[in-house]
Amino acid sequence: MMIVLLCILACIFIIGIVFISKTENNTAQEERLNDELLYDPLTGKKITLEEAEQGIVVENPPGPRIKPDREIEENYSDEQKEIEYILRDFIASGIDEIDRDSDEETVFDRILAQAEYARELDTKVIHYLWEFTPGLFFGLVYVSYAYLGKGQGPFHEYQTFAIIDDRSDVSAFAAIQDAKVELIDHAVLVWLPKRTSHAGFKDFVEDVNNVLGES
Repeated sequence: MMIVLLCILACIFIIGIVFISKTENNTAQEERLNDELLYDPLTGKKITLEEAEQGIVVENPPGPRIKPDREIEENYSDEQKEIEYILRDFIASGIDEIDRDSDEETVFDRILAQAEYARELDTKVIHYLWEFTPGLFFGLVYVSYAYLGKGQGPFHEYQTFAIIDDRSDVSAFAAIQDAKVELIDHAVLVWLPKRTSHAGFKDFVEDVNNVLGES
């Protein structure tokens, strides 16, 4: 009787080992397949490396697409997640990004280039720009430096700025926490010299609008 019981237990043990091994193999195979798939930010779909090399294009949506939280959380780095949530807010509000030729310097590039803070930076490139209301612009600038005093550096990050056109009074904007404010070419530049976050961007937009509403 004891021998039969031991045989039964041995069979159960072997079946369990086989089941676990098969499950682990299936999981590993799924992970390998996922690693081989490339994320397409325009459609939110995954394509194989072979499809990408062959130039096979998945049908794109007709306009800007609002990405769900899960897609953003699973496919972007921590910093890029913050940017994606900001982009999603503008898409949802119907405010389109301003079309700019990346090879052509604009008045916005020239304003940022003249800023005193910009002189400390190695790189400053506007990546996103929106006209919130007529004459009021918000944007994200990609900056980098090798060294910036007090042992800070090297680093690269997105920072937030606002440009208020045809305005000469900068004093009211100086109350915005951490902001650097300058009058350049008949426009007020309000630059937040720190890493952009979704919550921080929303607060910054609110602060600038509050100043404009009070003046």
